[in-house]
Amino acid sequence: PELLFISVNVAMIIARAGDNTYFWTSVVLVNILLFKALKTSLKKEVKAAVDDDEDEEPGLVVDHSSNTSVPAAATIPRAKPKAGSPLEEFLKAPNQGFLSAAGCRELAKNLNCFEKLPHSYWNGDGTIFNVRMGPNYKKTGLKKPSKTSLYDLYAVDFVRTEERIRESRDVFRPPEIPGITDVPTGHSYIPPMIITTCSMPVDEPSLFNATDDGPSFNVVFYFVISEATRAALKDMDSAPPAVRLLGEWCRRAENEPQFRGRFKCMCILDEIEKLGLPTPIPGYNGKPVLINKSGAFFRRETYIEQTINVHLFAYIAKKALYSIQPRFPKMCLNVGFTIEGKEDDELPECMLGVGKLLHLDPGKVDDDLGLD
Repeated sequence: PELLFISVNVAMIIARAGDNTYFWTSVVLVNILLFKALKTSLKKEVKAAVDDDEDEEPGLVVDHSSNTSVPAAATIPRAKPKAGSPLEEFLKAPNQGFLSAAGCRELAKNLNCFEKLPHSYWNGDGTIFNVRMGPNYKKTGLKKPSKTSLYDLYAVDFVRTEERIRESRDVFRPPEIPGITDVPTGHSYIPPMIITTCSMPVDEPSLFNATDDGPSFNVVFYFVISEATRAALKDMDSAPPAVRLLGEWCRRAENEPQFRGRFKCMCILDEIEKLGLPTPIPGYNGKPVLINKSGAFFRRETYIEQTINVHLFAYIAKKALYSIQPRFPKMCLNVGFTIEGKEDDELPECMLGVGKLLHLDPGKVDDDLGLD
């Protein structure tokens, strides 16, 4: 501010003493200085907003002692299992529905046994994602398809809110799944369920008016530990590297921001070449995004939650996401999460959990959850 004050006064003196050339020179100088001051002020405001987010964690917050939250898996339907398939018959049996422990396990075995339903979801296939391989990944850069995901998709919620959802339990009652969430994993830090909440801006982003909150599309993924991962936890010394890395992340992420920042999100659009997306969006299909300052971590009794606040992404990324919103109803989007492996003893990576979003329609998103 002091430099700006001095510079403006110098420019005024020059303008008063000189001819038109001096006058217009001073006008340009003042405008440059004002623009730089505005840009600096904007950066400070954004930084303050991020700092406030870390300290106060604003967003849509509900009193957890009240009964205003809605059941998980209440806002968007699953796709239908193929008609006449063994899976369809299995899910019709008593206590074997979509949201039962038995149903969840059976769905995880039938990743392609569904009929697409507009504005729905299904279990995703972790093996379509390429992940880091050892040894010596830093030198080779080798990536290959992941093994089966460590966690199975249980359900998805998709809602629109006037402020981003800070934590899923602010809106949804965390699932209680007999046979899964009430059975300890045998590991002190790895929970039976992991929830990932992604909040994406509804409105077109502004280059000069960045914000960390606002009207949001919120997608909540509920993942439950797979039977294979639960079995691997019985002997951590011989467990796959990705399972051991998961244990370290669950242990350290709460208090170590740098380690928490190893959480990665990856998206793959099916048949992307048919969607007519503008360059360079197709080039990022399947590329990982590290969730650093845009993420928050919560440890609860039966689950861990990792949130992703897309409001804090770079302007170009938010602009690209906004530009493809009208194409959402045509898209089949595989959304996956993993923990970044770096050293040989942390590789190969393995997908943590994957959900498949089918033809999401922003016009059908529920925005009246009865939370008032």
